[in-house]
Amino acid sequence: FGDVRVPVRVGAFTDWQQLDSQRARVEREWIAFGPRVVVEPTWRVLAGDRGHVEVFARLGGDVGPAWFSEEFRGGDDRDATARWAGELGAGVRGRYGALHAELGYRLRHATYGEIGSDLYGDRNRTELQRQQVFVGFGFTY
Repeated sequence: FGDVRVPVRVGAFTDWQQLDSQRARVEREWIAFGPRVVVEPTWRVLAGDRGHVEVFARLGGDVGPAWFSEEFRGGDDRDATARWAGELGAGVRGRYGALHAELGYRLRHATYGEIGSDLYGDRNRTELQRQQVFVGFGFTY
């Protein structure tokens, strides 16, 4: 079946989400930071002298404090809360000589705790979700 590895990465994250409604003239931002853990099981399905091909899965999570701010016609407001998020992803990557390539997909879901502001109201929680397709190319020299 080839070579299987399960790297675990521990580090820090910074996340900035911005929603800007030109029509309503409202801009909202969430900024957060904290610790992050990612587990990435990787299976090398093809290997040769000059390169290899791997498939991988990604499971990650993070938690930390977050700051909310909004600007609107006639005022602005701010609040602080907690944020936690999870990530699922998968992809394929390869190397041939000095060339590297990766194609992957990931789904991230972040939840922000209670926020209270004049315009946004009293929210028990706010959930943001994004999907990404990643295509990357590189070379080593």
